[in-house]
Parts: sequence; C-alpha cells; structure tokens
Amino acid sequence: YNTKSLKHVTIPFIGSKIDNPATFYEFFVCESLESIKLTNCNYLKNSTFRNMKDLKEVIIMGDLTDIPDNAFEGCESLQSVEFSDSVVQIGSSAFKDCFDLRSFTLNEDFEQIRSSAFENCYRLWEVYNYSEFVITAGAENSNAGNIGMYAIKVHTSEDSEPVVYETINDVYYFGYVD
Repeated sequence: YNTKSLKHVTIPFIGSKIDNPATFYEFFVCESLESIKLTNCNYLKNSTFRNMKDLKEVIIMGDLTDIPDNAFEGCESLQSVEFSDSVVQIGSSAFKDCFDLRSFTLNEDFEQIRSSAFENCYRLWEVYNYSEFVITAGAENSNAGNIGMYAIKVHTSEDSEPVVYETINDVYYFGYVD
C-alpha cells in the first residue's frame, strides 16, 4: 500500500489477535499518520507504532490489557492517548521519547508499569492516578516507569482541576488549581 500521505485511520479489529503482526506493522510505517483509532482491539505487538514521528493521537478500544514494550517509543509528536479501562499493564519503554505527551490516566485496576515506560516524556505534566500506585509529582517513581518525573500535578480524585498551561513564544507557563 502507498501509505505516505495517510493522515488518519480507523480500524475495527475482528478476532483476538492480528493474524499477521508483521504485515500490520509494515502498514503503519508511514511518514504522515497523525491519528489512529483501533476498535475491538485486544492485542498489540511490541514496537507496533514505534518511531511514528507525526502520530499525535491514539484511541484504542476493546479488551486490550497490556501496552507492550516499545509500543509508542519515539512517537515524538504524540500528545493524546486513550485506552479502555481494561488496560492494566504498560511495558518497558512503551512511551519512551514521547516528548509531547501531556497527560495520562491510570485506572483503578492498574497492576504494573515496567521500567522506563515514560522516560523522556518531558511534557507529561498531568497524571490521573486512580490506581494503588503511589505517584509523586516531580519524583522519579521508578516502580511506576518514571510516570511522575515531569508531572506538575498528580490527580487522585475526579474533583481535581487540570493543570493550566499557556505557550508564549514556545515558552510554557503553567500552574494548577486544587
């Protein structure tokens, strides 16, 4: 397939696994994909979206329980990820070098975040933590894949107000309301 100009894609999965993960991965090695929505998805291969530099938004719905190792590593423009509540594990380096990732939500059933899962996510300023993990804003949180390292605010209830940030001449100004 000529996928060089493809910007947005929605794929409804049928079945429990992608029949040929290698073919699936090759399909998504395209230079301009900005958003992807997978419905009825319950399996991803390691490194599935790795180094997709223009990818900004990902929505994955279904019974997926594990974000595999290196799944989104190097997706430098990734800002938004949305998963169903069935996700309970994040693999090693799954979001490493996602420099633009702004927030992330851990549901109450979350079990494991492997090492370096959020390494170099410099703009991961908000973490919504409904899990049993103890996550401290600005701390390494090595037991939680460094998810809190760059956080300004870790929300632990639905009442918390989001972080407010503004960009002026590529300089970020931020604060939060409790």
